[in-house]
Formats: sequence, C-alpha cells, structure tokens
Amino acid sequence: MITVETEDGGVAGRLAAMGDAVRQALIDQTQALADQLVAAAQARLPAGPLADSIAAEIDGAGARIGSALPYAAALEYGFAGAEQVRETLRRQSVAFGRPIDPRDVLVRAHERAVSIPGRAYLAGALEDMQGDIETAYAAAVDAAMQDEGP
Repeated sequence: MITVETEDGGVAGRLAAMGDAVRQALIDQTQALADQLVAAAQARLPAGPLADSIAAEIDGAGARIGSALPYAAALEYGFAGAEQVRETLRRQSVAFGRPIDPRDVLVRAHERAVSIPGRAYLAGALEDMQGDIETAYAAAVDAAMQDEGP
C-alpha cells in the first residue's frame, strides 16, 4: 500500500474543512488514476493470469492496487529461498530424450531452492506515473476549489 505523508500537519485539517466538492474531486481523480495505474502495470507484464488479476480497490481512505494471486508479491519484490513442493502425479511421455508410452509418475514431496528476481511491475508503473499523479491531484483540488468558491 502506498501512503502519502505531508510535513505540514495542518494539511489534513484544511482538507477536512473543505467542502464535499473537493472530497468528491479527489475520489474521482483517485479512481481515474487507479485505472491508469492498473493499465500501466498490466502493460509491463505478459498476458496471463497475473496481468488479468491486477485490480484497484477504491474507498474514502484511498486506493489499493495489486493482485490476490499468491505468487504476485514474489514476482514484484523477488524471492530467494526454499520452497515446499507437494506430492503430485505427472504425465511422463519422454525418457532420456526419447518418446515413451505416456504414463503417470509420482513426484514425491520435496524442498527446492528458488531464486526469482523482482520485476517491479507495480512499483515501476507507479514511479513512471508519479509526476502525472501529482499534477492530476493538484488540478482536481484547484478545479473543485474554484467551483466551491471562497
């Protein structure tokens, strides 16, 4: 989750004192920016389940953008360590480089070493959009304040 903090403690109070027009403008702008960020993150990935699973969740407190897939974090940040592999059956149709009659083979549970480099598909998209986000929020607040009056 991305959190924005300000050095001036009075900003939160000033925003809270502003009317509903400013609050609604910020919510609308958050929705538009979240949709753009989802599209930008999806463009950084090959087509598939991970790209399809990226979504934005917007509420009054902000936006959360990400994926619910269990391997999404490992691909975003990278992972190096041991992973448990469950026991499974797999179909074997080649042995020693030669085709054989297909048969099911039991692969026992085991541990394997994994090293996945991070791809930063979300953080990279956010970094690329940083200037656009700042400009869009400033414009939304300015426009709403103009509409609301002094």
